[in-house]
Amino acid sequence: MILDKREAITASLSNALRTPINHIIGYSEMLQEKMQDGGLVGFLPDIEKTRASSDGLMKWVEKIIGLSKIESGWSELQHEKFMVKDLLEELSQKVQVEMDKAENVLHIDEDGGEIEGDRGRVFRVLSNLLTNACQTTHKGEISLRVSRETVGDVGWISFDIKDTEAVINPKILKNLFKGYTHADDYMSSGFGGEAW
Repeated sequence: MILDKREAITASLSNALRTPINHIIGYSEMLQEKMQDGGLVGFLPDIEKTRASSDGLMKWVEKIIGLSKIESGWSELQHEKFMVKDLLEELSQKVQVEMDKAENVLHIDEDGGEIEGDRGRVFRVLSNLLTNACQTTHKGEISLRVSRETVGDVGWISFDIKDTEAVINPKILKNLFKGYTHADDYMSSGFGGEAW
């Protein structure tokens, strides 16, 4: 009974939050086009801030809803076979704008073949990690290496992401896997990376 109510609340909250944010994003994009067509480029930076803030807010809404689904037991893993190469090509296209903004170069070394799992979740996790790497790396290189190994009778696949920028202060490292917190004022203001 309690889980049913939580599911209903999550579904309602999801719709109530996503709909107006999507309207703001869509209206901002429409305004950008109108201003460009009309030669009113002076308004574009403010409209872009509105659109970018709305995009950021939508990402947080998605994460909060995702966490509430996991906590309520409503979230289910999907099992499907997919090619790692196809997923990485899609991922590379998605993060390219962030890479270009920060003048970063993305290197992908892939030996994944076909795997079975929740493609959507794998995509989201890798996308979040690469986006965070972009926020902390400027004019650098970010690499994503995919490798396979067999332990006993079980095949494992690893996704390793490395960047050439800031390292974690050893003082912060000891608290890394505790509850959510910004690493420090310098890190949060300078990079805007997500700590969870």
